[in-house]
Amino acid sequence: MKVTRLGFVALVACMLVSLNNYVKAQDQKVPVEITAGRDTMPITDDSLMNDAYSYILMGEKSANAALNSSTINISTYARQSVTDYFLLKREFKTLAQQRNILLIDTLNNTLSTSYNELTKLTGYDFDTQYVQSVGTNQTQFYTAFNKLLNSNDPEIRSWAQKMTPVIDKYNTKSKKFTSKWNKTE
Repeated sequence: MKVTRLGFVALVACMLVSLNNYVKAQDQKVPVEITAGRDTMPITDDSLMNDAYSYILMGEKSANAALNSSTINISTYARQSVTDYFLLKREFKTLAQQRNILLIDTLNNTLSTSYNELTKLTGYDFDTQYVQSVGTNQTQFYTAFNKLLNSNDPEIRSWAQKMTPVIDKYNTKSKKFTSKWNKTE
């Protein structure tokens, strides 16, 4: 079991290192205005992409759950999520580069706080909080992603339409996972 976990940790580390080697599409950042502890951005294609992208970054943090969870179902789901979000992140980065949109590789304030609180927990408390965060984050990601379907940029709209079945699959998987956990409580 330890060898499997170490192998998984090494795989995740390699994936994260390779993702961090992407060249940013532009040098200017989208301005972020902090209001009452929440991130707000003007409604632009850049901000729509970054809003959805932030939830991808949070989903990618599932590697922590794969290691810290005391439940095999959660560890398994977390490992699958890391792979899913790695692939999704790559798709977002490719589109952003094509459209000259800078994706910000940090969590927004709300997600950062949620992630930091999660890392302080262990055992059953960790598992419960992780499952709750999966449900909340996936719902918010799904909402943020669907806004891309109304983008002013026809290429972004077209890309979002092509990605919708993939996003729907992730959303269904997350709902089944959280529902299954909630039934066992």
